[in-house]
Amino acid sequence: MIKPKLVDKPNHIDQELGYWQAVAILVGTVIGAGILGIPYVVSKTGLVLGLVIIVIIFLALTSKSLLLAEVTLRTRASYQLPGYAGAYLGPWAKWLYTFVQVSASYGAIIAYIVGVGTILSEIIGGPTYQLLNLTINPTIYWGVAFAALGGMVVYAGLILLRKIELWLTIFLALIVIILAVIGWNGIEKQLIAKFDYAYLFLAYGTVFFAFSGASAIPQMRRVLKGQENKLASAIVTAKLIIFVIYILFTVTVLSITGLHTTEIATVGLDGTFGLLMFYLANILALFTISTSFFSLGLALKNVYHLDYKIRNSYAWLFTMVPPTILFLMGLNDFVGILNFIGAVGGGILGVLIILIFWQAKKKGNRNPEFSLPELKPLGWILIVMFLVGILYTLVHPT
Repeated sequence: MIKPKLVDKPNHIDQELGYWQAVAILVGTVIGAGILGIPYVVSKTGLVLGLVIIVIIFLALTSKSLLLAEVTLRTRASYQLPGYAGAYLGPWAKWLYTFVQVSASYGAIIAYIVGVGTILSEIIGGPTYQLLNLTINPTIYWGVAFAALGGMVVYAGLILLRKIELWLTIFLALIVIILAVIGWNGIEKQLIAKFDYAYLFLAYGTVFFAFSGASAIPQMRRVLKGQENKLASAIVTAKLIIFVIYILFTVTVLSITGLHTTEIATVGLDGTFGLLMFYLANILALFTISTSFFSLGLALKNVYHLDYKIRNSYAWLFTMVPPTILFLMGLNDFVGILNFIGAVGGGILGVLIILIFWQAKKKGNRNPEFSLPELKPLGWILIVMFLVGILYTLVHPT
């Protein structure tokens, strides 16, 4: 007797879950410390100019992510981003990409440690200790504690990240919606009328950092193994979610603190709207930073492990130890770090990704599940924009 074939429903559910896990990995990688800096820079430029910058950066970096997604699909081998640079542009590009990505990743990890240390010191507080000639305040020891705990998740790798990233992302979206519902207080007319171009590049670099997350694209492809045709859709979905969350969060914070918005936006909500808003906003901040810390740390560990064949345990040490030491040495200018990494580091990597994409069109060894036009005019517009941001920030650092 021939048994009837069962409907493959669980596989379909697994595929849907895989799609949303891929979306969550990009959302979790991108939304981190940057979201906490956007309200501050928008309060400096004025609301309208700030929103225009957010829209331009959103469109530019979504385009860049789609170019990179096609590169991953045109390549049989599994790489992190420096590996793609080496495969299509040569050894010089691999080393340049590695140097810039590692430097930017260390800077971002430091920003995450600074952010969490500052938030926990505001929420929990704690005594200040004197050790030899060093003053160890709550920001320092809470930051180091976060680096240690977050480092454990990074060591566990992609399997653990896939299990928690989706739920953290859902929780993040819910808190932003709750904040918007209970916290909306109207935007000051002065903030709407304000156009301060002196802060344009500070906003550019900070928002660029906030939308950056190219290191997650290879991870998304691995999560979507067998359904790579969904990669472009997952990227666009993730970027739209990020865009909506940023706009909602920014206008909500500005409606509460206005021109007095602090560098780490949630810290300034304490006396303005009561303890409920303060704790909700800072829980949001902790979750956003944590998801980015996990994804970015894993991506950097994989650069050492996959692209340079360094043993996993050593790759983890190279990922976690240097930024923690730099933090302890006093590198803690939150918005300054975001601006420099976004404009300079993100700009250099953006130029390289466009060049990699053009070469992958010619030299790729796999038929991709989707293919974009060569987009030379758009590519050159983006390259010029990235180069202007790099040069201005190097000449006029914050």
